[in-house]
Amino acid sequence: MIPESLVSLPETQSFLRIGLVTRFLQDKAEIALDGEILTAVSTTGCIVDPRPGDRVVLFFPEGHPPVILSIVAGDGSNETAPRTMRFPEGLVMNVSGRPFTLRAQGGFEVESPATRIRGKRFTGEFSECEVVSERLSLTGGVLSFMGQRITQIAKTLDRVAEWLHDRARDSIREIDALDQHVSGETLIESESIVSIQSKTALVSTQELVKIDSNQIHLG
Repeated sequence: MIPESLVSLPETQSFLRIGLVTRFLQDKAEIALDGEILTAVSTTGCIVDPRPGDRVVLFFPEGHPPVILSIVAGDGSNETAPRTMRFPEGLVMNVSGRPFTLRAQGGFEVESPATRIRGKRFTGEFSECEVVSERLSLTGGVLSFMGQRITQIAKTLDRVAEWLHDRARDSIREIDALDQHVSGETLIESESIVSIQSKTALVSTQELVKIDSNQIHLG
C-alpha cells in the first residue's frame, strides 16, 4: 500500500504527496488529491510522460505549483499501450567506454522532420531492408554495391560519369524501341564473331568505308 503522504521537509512548507493522474496534456497534468483536482507540472525529472490512471509523486515547493517527480505505478489496465517521453529543450546522450545499445522486440521507429547520423563508421545488418523516399541521394568518395542480384527499375535512368566500365561474363541487352549510340569514336573488338542481323542494314559515312580481311564474301 502506497501512503498518500511521503515526507514533509522541516522548517518549510514543502512536502511530497501521492496523487492520481486524471488528465495529461503536454507538460501539465490534472491530479486528483484529497477530493480535489490540482494542476501539476511535469519536469524533466519525470522522464516518462504520465497518463490517466498513473499514481505519481508530487512535490509541493513552497510558493509554487506542484511538480511531478516520478511515476509510482500505473493502473494496469492500459499497460499494453506505448509510453511516451517528451524533451522540449532537446536531448543529448553522452556514452563513453562501452557501446550504446537499444533493444526492442516489437520494432524500433524514429520520426522527425530531419534525421542525421554522423560517425567514423556505420554498419547495418538486416535480413530485409527497404528504403522509401521521394528523393534519395548517395554521395561518397567510393560507393560499392554488392549482391547476388541487383535490380534497377525506373521510368528514366540517367548515368553520367567521366569513365564508365562495365564487365560481365555474359551480357544481354533488350530494347523494345529505339537504341541510339552517340560517341566521338566507337571501337568494337571480339575474339571470335561479330554478328549483325536485321531486316535492313545501312552503313553510311561522309568520307571512307574500309573493309580489311583475308576473305570477303558478299551475297
